[in-house]
Amino acid sequence: MSESPRDQILRLRAAIQRHEELYRKKHAPEISDFEFDKLVDALADLEREFPMFAGPDLGIGDDKSEGFQQADHKAPMLSLDNTYDEADFRAFGDRLYKALGGTGLEFIVEPKVDGVAVSLTFEKGQFVRAVTRGNGARGDDVTANVSLIREIPRSLKGAPDLLEVRGEIYMELAEFQRLNTEREAEGEPLYANPRNLAAGTVKLLDGEEARKRRLSIVCYGLGACEPATAFASLKEFKTKLKAWGFPIRDDIDVQQGVDAAWKAIQQLDVLRRDLPFPTDGAVVKVNRLEDQRRAGTTSKFPHWAVAFKFPPDQAETILRKISMQVGRTGAITPVAELDPVLLAGSTVARATLHNADEIARKDIREGDTVRIQKAGEIIPQVLGVVLEKRPAEARPFDFEARLKELGLDAARDGEEAAYKLRAPSREMKIRRLVHFASKQCLDIDGLGDAVAEQLVDLALVDVPVDALGITPAQWRMLEGFKDKSVDT
Repeated sequence: MSESPRDQILRLRAAIQRHEELYRKKHAPEISDFEFDKLVDALADLEREFPMFAGPDLGIGDDKSEGFQQADHKAPMLSLDNTYDEADFRAFGDRLYKALGGTGLEFIVEPKVDGVAVSLTFEKGQFVRAVTRGNGARGDDVTANVSLIREIPRSLKGAPDLLEVRGEIYMELAEFQRLNTEREAEGEPLYANPRNLAAGTVKLLDGEEARKRRLSIVCYGLGACEPATAFASLKEFKTKLKAWGFPIRDDIDVQQGVDAAWKAIQQLDVLRRDLPFPTDGAVVKVNRLEDQRRAGTTSKFPHWAVAFKFPPDQAETILRKISMQVGRTGAITPVAELDPVLLAGSTVARATLHNADEIARKDIREGDTVRIQKAGEIIPQVLGVVLEKRPAEARPFDFEARLKELGLDAARDGEEAAYKLRAPSREMKIRRLVHFASKQCLDIDGLGDAVAEQLVDLALVDVPVDALGITPAQWRMLEGFKDKSVDT
């Protein structure tokens, strides 16, 4: 039986709300921005055709979380409409020319940083709070964690009485790689991408953990400002931000007209490969603030700005095997072992599969030809299967059977998707002990992998704290240990 228009609308609305929750609150999106936008467009088309079944405006989503105080934005903090091709971008320009009476337009073109939007409020020149976008009118007060970002000035000389500086918090690729190197050494699942990690770090309630992760910010937008006439253009505002010490991007100068703005987008598509942060597009905004006011906004987006999304880097390759990686805590992460393929300038031979549910949802099988992607992703992700290339002998992957085959006694961790070992394995005991002795913990000199292996194999250590009770006589049981080693 075919789905009725009403049922299609209800299904699409439920799917959109679910994916908004995954992206904004759980920082674990399952689909790309492009796929999400297709859902939104399909809903809009159906609700235009069948207005009797249309529901309330879904708004721009909401990133507010439990455990945080909320604060109002003095000026609405809207999202951006997305475009994916030149025709859509030029249609955006045509609408602006009509709305503004055909006057010459100036555009600011900037890299679209893949991070977390934030509003920084300054009163009488003093930094007073940082608030997430939330639902556009009200967001979470994340001042404590955002204050750890060293690049944010604490006081501004000659600032307006009230100033909201809009920006994007992100994690540099080098910092993301550093944290993942640590997790890999501990046998922990790797973080998927810098955007999700930055979003999670901003919302950490554990201040000590937040201090271990370095966040950065780029500032680009003007919210509320009193007096409202303090700045005439975005260019003037950004120049003042730079003078005050805010990090900004001025890779490309003001562009005159749509043709010049389109060329600047193509220029950014080349420049972004060498930027130190993840970016997935270009943001194009009208420069003159009076033109912005005349162009107006919807309840979700300004009419005077748009995000042009670059196509993600993708490739096809064969998934030869699904292996299991056991972390220090016993969490098991499935990994796709791939035929090596060149993607975004590097050779990829492995990709995360996240968990058993992800494998089942995408029906990923050993021997499949799969599509992999890097789109702001440092760890390549498996997008899906090329079904027409599936071998006849390919069989559905049985996660629990593979665990049993490998001798891994594991079960689901409560309601979570991850499997965890019921009892620590030898490898887990060794990793936990090495972590316990590392500089991040007790900094026990000389207790590395080789020594940890001996301590576990001799049954001297079952849990890491056992190492503190080992006697000198027991230390001397270890290969290579002499009296001097024990004494020091």
